[in-house]
Amino acid sequence: MQKEAYFFDKPCVTMREETEWVELVEAGANQLVGADTRKIVDAMAWAMAWKPAKGAAPLYGNGDAGGKIVKLLAAGGGTDEHRALRRNYGGI
Repeated sequence: MQKEAYFFDKPCVTMREETEWVELVEAGANQLVGADTRKIVDAMAWAMAWKPAKGAAPLYGNGDAGGKIVKLLAAGGGTDEHRALRRNYGGI
């Protein structure tokens, strides 16, 4: 739910001591609180006041990678390996 909260511009309070998504903590979109009552209360106050960073570059892109890949391949671009795949597999 940590990344999902980020995608919907919502803060996240994670009741764990560590996370796989350290970039969310570093970007200020997630706080790790474990089971510490004081940290949980403080983080909930933080979450209620939280606003998404204006003008920050998206951590995970802007959702247009698939379209860019299709355009690149349709135009004959890509690496030599991509061109070989298209030749060998009928236009992939």
